[in-house]
Amino acid sequence: MNISVIGSGKMGKDISILFSQSNHIDEINLISLHTEINKKETEFKNYLNSISSVFEKKLNKKMFEKIKLSNDLEKIKNSKFIIESVIEDNETKIKVIKKANSFVSDNTLFFTNSSSLNLHELQRHFKHKKNFFGMHFFNPVLKTKIIELIYINKSQKKDLLFYQKFFSELKRQSIIIEFFPGYIVNRILLSQINEACDILQNQSLTPKEIDDTFKAATNSFKGPFQVADLIGNDIVLNMLENLYEQTKNEKFKPNKKIKDMVKKNKLGNKTKSGFYQNLSQS
Repeated sequence: MNISVIGSGKMGKDISILFSQSNHIDEINLISLHTEINKKETEFKNYLNSISSVFEKKLNKKMFEKIKLSNDLEKIKNSKFIIESVIEDNETKIKVIKKANSFVSDNTLFFTNSSSLNLHELQRHFKHKKNFFGMHFFNPVLKTKIIELIYINKSQKKDLLFYQKFFSELKRQSIIIEFFPGYIVNRILLSQINEACDILQNQSLTPKEIDDTFKAATNSFKGPFQVADLIGNDIVLNMLENLYEQTKNEKFKPNKKIKDMVKKNKLGNKTKSGFYQNLSQS
């Protein structure tokens, strides 16, 4: 089976690596849309080497050979299914969907890896609407064991049953849900982060004190601020804005604290400064 992943950022690379471990997949087209291809090939090779050292006993490195990096979108035309994993921006995703329309057939399934955008709006731009779905991965893809599979119309639900079995063979749990803004995990998570920001802003407590209390009470591995730093505070703000726009629910209206963090470029792990200081790159 031939598949494609559009977008060669960290999420796109990790999704491709995860799929490479499947015995049902023969080739993965990893499509880079912006970076000069020679530079991207070197970057990807270095990334595979770093991943190999981290997951030495969990990943079959020989399977990485299935991943073919390209900047030619036409490569997607023979794929059984396609995953779009460009940045979480409505306009950017719509542009990619419209370009992909030139190369998809009426039996190719198209998944958008989106965490907070309106899938009804994105589906509107895909020419085979019955074949448009959501497939939500979590960061880090290679460690997180759950994937949300999202259908938009009830008639589509049966098409996702194959993918539940597919992911179980990759030792991943998946859940099939009908679209609603934020799905399950981010709907809960973002309201927690927003509320934690409200506590931080109005009480004499540190992010660590709030996180430590939350973790002890819920048996969680990370607290809301640790998760926000991992995801990226700019991404958290973007997702909150998307959910607030769609739901008008006050619990998703971004707290001033998260806005201030983004203005100060305290984005979390990727800037080595966030709610926690001196963070290492993830």
